[in-house]
Amino acid sequence: MCVPFILPLKVSATAYCPDGIFPSMDLEAPAIPRILRIEVCPNCGYSIRGLPDAGKCPECGRAYDQLEIVLHGWGRGSHENLATAKRSRLVRLVALGLGFQIFTFIFTSARMLLFVGFVVLGPIAYLLLKRGKSDHPGLVQVRMNALGCVQYDDLTGPSPIHELFYSYGWVIPPVIVASLGARLFMPHGAMEVFQFLLAVAILTPIEFFVWRSCRRFRKALRQVRNGSIADLNAIYSPPTAWKEIAEFSVDLVDAAHHRLQVWLRGPMYGHSRQRPVGNAVVDAEVQCDAEQARHLREQLRRWIDIAEASKNALTTS
Repeated sequence: MCVPFILPLKVSATAYCPDGIFPSMDLEAPAIPRILRIEVCPNCGYSIRGLPDAGKCPECGRAYDQLEIVLHGWGRGSHENLATAKRSRLVRLVALGLGFQIFTFIFTSARMLLFVGFVVLGPIAYLLLKRGKSDHPGLVQVRMNALGCVQYDDLTGPSPIHELFYSYGWVIPPVIVASLGARLFMPHGAMEVFQFLLAVAILTPIEFFVWRSCRRFRKALRQVRNGSIADLNAIYSPPTAWKEIAEFSVDLVDAAHHRLQVWLRGPMYGHSRQRPVGNAVVDAEVQCDAEQARHLREQLRRWIDIAEASKNALTTS
């Protein structure tokens, strides 16, 4: 019953910055190698090759600079779905959905089959259609600068249903309480009274946090300029500071692609068979050759070391 209230609480509109994913940097950061320079507008995907290092995109008017690394590719791990997966991996994902549909066909009635078919095949069709709507060179975007990193998994913009849920998800707790309270006007027993009182006790404090989160989200949404996919994603996906990062890896996939993973520090982080496991805030197969991957590893290590040194200096002071 509490699952619908968890997602709105994750929205952090306070981390939203209309001029980019991170606030302006006052620290002196290591220069980003030219081999990792931005060649397409991070907001609209228009080629900015040959343009100055800083300026405005001639297509969408959004400001850009070379103070961050922007990589494009495909989602992996928990970031992989039908809308973000590489085409060669789509067969496996679609097979899972169709396999579930066949299983349902064998063991359920025709009415249930129609319902499950709508629940399963509807999202499959929607996610597949979203794949063709992006103007970027990949289906996901990874952004990194001296302050932190973030991965955008929806370069076409979130769905209206998604936006409605994050904007007005606060109405769900009162609806649940009202529905349970309405049962008390009909013949009822002690269990119905207990359920109503329990719902009031649990959902009242949750409602306060959900309402506040939705209010911040709507406020941030009003600041988003028309056509700004970057700003819109920044509301849903706040960046993670390097001081919160436990480890990262850049592993070879083929000559032109590497898998980039960045793990969040916390109780879920650990190692299994000498590999990090846990909450990966970044997990993508990015377009990156061997030379770019080498510079990327060095750059990320420098940023993390600087963040760790700053954290230790604050602790000892």
